[in-house]
Order: sequence, then C-alpha cells, then structure tokens
Amino acid sequence: MNFSSLIRWTLVVLVGLVFVGCSGAMKNDSSIKGKAKSEKQAKARGAMKAAKGAKGLMAVTCTIGGDTREIQVVPYDSGCVVNYTKAGTTANPAQSRKGMAYCENVAKRIQSNLESAGFTCK
Repeated sequence: MNFSSLIRWTLVVLVGLVFVGCSGAMKNDSSIKGKAKSEKQAKARGAMKAAKGAKGLMAVTCTIGGDTREIQVVPYDSGCVVNYTKAGTTANPAQSRKGMAYCENVAKRIQSNLESAGFTCK
C-alpha cells in the first residue's frame, strides 16, 4: 500500500464517521422534538379532560342543516381552554395560561368562520 492509497482510505473512513455522527445527532434532535410534542399533546388532552363537563363562560352552538358545532371557553387553572366539538369529537384549538381574553378571541374567530360558511350561531 502506497502513501496516496493510505490517504484515500483515511479520507473515506473520516467521511463515513462524519455521516454516522451527523445521523446520530439528527435522531437525538428529532427524539427531543417528538418528546416535547408528545408532552404538549398530553397537556392538551389533560386540559380537555379537566374542562369536559365544566360550564363555559362562553358557549355557542352553530348549526347548518344537520351539522352542529359547539364552541366553549372554559376556565382552566388561571387561564382557559377552548373546546370545539364537531361530529361528536371535541378538540382544543386554543388554551391560555393566564386570563380568558385569548380564548375568547379564538372562540369568536371560530364562530365568525362558521357564520361565513353559512352556519347560524346562538
């Protein structure tokens, strides 16, 4: 083996190590993002469970034909949660840690979008 072959072999090994090291870093980064996302989803599910059945400060029912949607702003801890029920499934499109104003604005925006789509809201 001559000197130039040894250099080529060393470069190939180094490049391979760089790719292996980078792919490991990406996996770790994505697992951190996945963990943060799953924690956020778990928190939202917890907020939804805590808010289910609670009487909302703002509750609006919107209908068109046989389709009914319900929007509720529910106090949660020192903030609030917006419950949006569509086809029997409740989701939380918004929540706030402090105060009710943000949730109320989101609920009004959802109501406005539904009314623009032809729903009648009460």
